[in-house]
Amino acid sequence: MLLFLGKGGAGKTTLAAASGLRLAQAGERVLIASVDQAHSLADAFAGDAEAVDPSGVRSIAPGLDIVEIDTLTLLEARYRGLGSLMAVASAGHEHGVSFGAIEPEELLGLPGVEELLGMHEICCLADENRWDTVIVDLPASADALRTLQLPDTVAAYVERIWPLHARMVAGTGSDVRLTFVVAMIERILAQVDS
Repeated sequence: MLLFLGKGGAGKTTLAAASGLRLAQAGERVLIASVDQAHSLADAFAGDAEAVDPSGVRSIAPGLDIVEIDTLTLLEARYRGLGSLMAVASAGHEHGVSFGAIEPEELLGLPGVEELLGMHEICCLADENRWDTVIVDLPASADALRTLQLPDTVAAYVERIWPLHARMVAGTGSDVRLTFVVAMIERILAQVDS
């Protein structure tokens, strides 16, 4: 995995595109993934994409694919899924949070949520082993560095407010709903770690 970051407008997207093209011409299978919300990666290539698969990956040239990850759409999809799971878990109970009352856009105030989802999506694509090299076109430097620090920040915060030993004790109790919440938190932490 190669990460391209730099000041906005410094040419990192162009360099990521040129590097990907060069590697593909050398016989490697390359994916260039962008989490930059400017969505200018496709503009770096003159031709139209050959095909789009369900994950949004577009074939640009032999051995070269690109994907521009729309983190807001990811946030909405994941949040709607989480809301459905929580509704099932709390069915018949009149206490707790009503996840249906919160819109996904409201979560944008939580620093790094979109970036974490975008980076996790890239990890999922890389895990498919369809490409020899995955090039990541990150946002501008300050945002990129915050994004790269987020997994440690999130893990440390969760550990501080609900330490692992306390989560495990809570998750092995008789309250199935609490076991579900602990399992969900552990799943989220595993995804953040990836």
